[in-house]
Amino acid sequence: TRAQRILAQHHLAWRDLQGALAGIRDDVLDLVPAAGEWPLREVLEHLFGAERGFTGLTLHALECARLRPGQPVAMPEENPLGATYPVDVSGSLADILGRFDALHRHALTEFAGITDAELGAPSRFWEENEQVVAFRLHRFDAHLREHTIQVDKTLAGIGHQPSEAERLVRLIYNALGEAEGAALGVEPTGDDAGLSATLRRLAERVVSAQGELQRAAAHG
Repeated sequence: TRAQRILAQHHLAWRDLQGALAGIRDDVLDLVPAAGEWPLREVLEHLFGAERGFTGLTLHALECARLRPGQPVAMPEENPLGATYPVDVSGSLADILGRFDALHRHALTEFAGITDAELGAPSRFWEENEQVVAFRLHRFDAHLREHTIQVDKTLAGIGHQPSEAERLVRLIYNALGEAEGAALGVEPTGDDAGLSATLRRLAERVVSAQGELQRAAAHG
């Protein structure tokens, strides 16, 4: 569906961010690249908070369209996802990305069933003009891409230049993201054995490559 294609772009952006951070040690998360610039932990906090905000905003617009058509669609001040997905960027990079991934997958699950008609449902937030659900979904991807560039810039600012191995692992993350995006909305059947096997092999390679990078980083 159109919604699933938009979500596939978003998911690919998420995998690219993970790939950009592959091999990054926890002890660099709070290094400030330059005066007035955010460290990695703060960039991730912003991304996490924005994704939660976008998710709550889109869920609200869909709820209004499905249950209360014609009713006001302005986003309430309290994000309905606040208690379930607090913006917590404490701990290790793996901890942060794990919590972020749970929110991301919640959004994919909730939005994969959006119909073409629902993409035109109104959504009102801080903008002067009323937007629609399709705009909200595209915003996930655009915002994540924007700040992945910031992650790359931050890593350069703290003196981390990605190694050849890190660049290759990022490509594997992107391959996994493309395959997972293609599988969005697919109901498992016997005919999908090839796709499932591909996803499994790619996921295994990501885990293996990530582990190798982490061991290399730990030894300097």
